[in-house]
Amino acid sequence: MSGRVENLDSDGAVIQVALGNKPTEAQRVQSAIEAHHAEMAKRLSILANSMAKGASPESHSQLAKDFSSYLRSDILPHAQAEETSVYLRAQKVGLSEVVETMLFEHRYLRAKIDEFETLSMSEQAALSLVISEVFSIHAQKENLFILPQVLSSVTDGEAAEVLSEIQHEFAESKRAPAASTIDLRPLPPKARHDVVFSKIQSLEIGSSITVVNDHNPKPLFYQIDALWPEGYSCSIAKVDDRTFTMEITKLG
Repeated sequence: MSGRVENLDSDGAVIQVALGNKPTEAQRVQSAIEAHHAEMAKRLSILANSMAKGASPESHSQLAKDFSSYLRSDILPHAQAEETSVYLRAQKVGLSEVVETMLFEHRYLRAKIDEFETLSMSEQAALSLVISEVFSIHAQKENLFILPQVLSSVTDGEAAEVLSEIQHEFAESKRAPAASTIDLRPLPPKARHDVVFSKIQSLEIGSSITVVNDHNPKPLFYQIDALWPEGYSCSIAKVDDRTFTMEITKLG
């Protein structure tokens, strides 16, 4: 509601009082999500810039640990929550192509986090800035191109459900075990094998991960077999001409 009403001061004089527009539920929801995006972007930026300034080895080690931990404990669960809530709604209102772009950026971030943990100090400092900037731009695109369209497609009462869905999925994602799939496709070829080696060495005996690649991963299989004879079993499957998977299991 907006407009002007009359009020009386202590002397009985008429005072014109302007009433501002009361935010709708959709605006409140959008503001809440944007605030969460800003909070996450700020946290990443602080950690990345601290590493980029050239911290001591001890300080860098802690900063890198905090950066990686925050990505896995908050950024990735937030991304997963979006995929199972607001992105599904976005597809229903004609934003399938936009969602596909956002999903690619999620895959890129997941892959870069895996790569980050295999790098040297200077390489981590440089990549942390990239990850921070990519996330910031990604969040801004959600704020501008997805949220307004999704929230304008629902009633004011349903807008609160959108926020509740995201919050529920976020909580569920944070409780879920770490993902057992590594998508190598967004990574530069020279970084892919090191990421896999880092992951499989941390596996428990009998546990597995699945690697997704854009070509037949036989060279990776041969390298694993050469480095750790009889240490892992590998099973390769072709999904299509540009997508292959390899399940890697750590043996006893």
